[in-house]
Amino acid sequence: MSAAPVSWPPAYPAPYYNLPKKKQAEYDAVIERAGEKCEECGSWEVGEFHHIIFRKHGGKTTRDNLRLLCLSCHREAHGPNAKAKQEEYLRYLDESS
Repeated sequence: MSAAPVSWPPAYPAPYYNLPKKKQAEYDAVIERAGEKCEECGSWEVGEFHHIIFRKHGGKTTRDNLRLLCLSCHREAHGPNAKAKQEEYLRYLDESS
């Protein structure tokens, strides 16, 4: 079992801290929902927000379209099985709402 992070939030890239307050609130809601862990594998080594519906396909930066993921899970979400992962994430959100 991984140990809890020493401090929160982790060192997210500068763009996170430069977001307008409204968008930061969306990201903060995702962090809270995730319990500060990767929503896929439960790792404390988080640091990336994933748009379930990709921005290039019209996905919005909203809590319903974002997941908090570790680097490994985020790479997988954009890998060869991206479409299947997207459908899995959408089912997850439907069930949790």
